[in-house]
This record gives sequence, C-alpha cells and structure tokens, in this order.
Amino acid sequence: AAVASQNDEGQIEVAFIPCASGGLNISLVDRDAAGRVRAPIQLQENFEHQDDASSSKYGGTGIEIALAIKFTQLIGGDISNDHSVKGERATHLVIPADTLPVDIAQAA
Repeated sequence: AAVASQNDEGQIEVAFIPCASGGLNISLVDRDAAGRVRAPIQLQENFEHQDDASSSKYGGTGIEIALAIKFTQLIGGDISNDHSVKGERATHLVIPADTLPVDIAQAA
C-alpha cells in the first residue's frame, strides 16, 4: 500500500512493503513542488547540542532523527537511506515482525 501527503512545498510518498522475514519496510520518498526527488534525510547516530546552530549541523533535523535511530535500534529494526522500488532515493524504516501488532502476511 502507498500513501501520499502533499502541500505547496512538495509531497511525501510512503510505501508499506512486507519483508520476507515477516517484518515491515516503510519507504519514504520526499518530492519538491516540481515533483523532483529530494535528497534523503541525513542520518546521524548521535546528537550533540552545543549551541543553537545544531540544526544546521544535522541538515536541519535536530534531535528527532537521532531519537528515531535509537528507538529503531532498540526494537531491533533498521533505518537507512537507499532506493525505493522505483529506483528513487528513499529513506527506509524496517520494523521486525515480533514488534508489530499484527501479522503482516495476514493483513496484506
């Protein structure tokens, strides 16, 4: 299944892809207003708040990306930048089967 959210600044495409292991791959593609794919977010393992310029150090993201990475690791998942099924640049969040509230194979 795929979902898209759009506003004047662009569009986010979200695809939910079942993994062979039973987990779930959530694929995110970010497009600008002209429909061009934007570069994926910069994934940073650690967040160090030194001054108010920290958001520029992390590509404008701040602490939320570091927290998302840590949470994903805690549940045994993975977050990475790669390509979508269509070959476009995308960010992927993989959630293991044992942490999902439903069986993905049965829900599909």
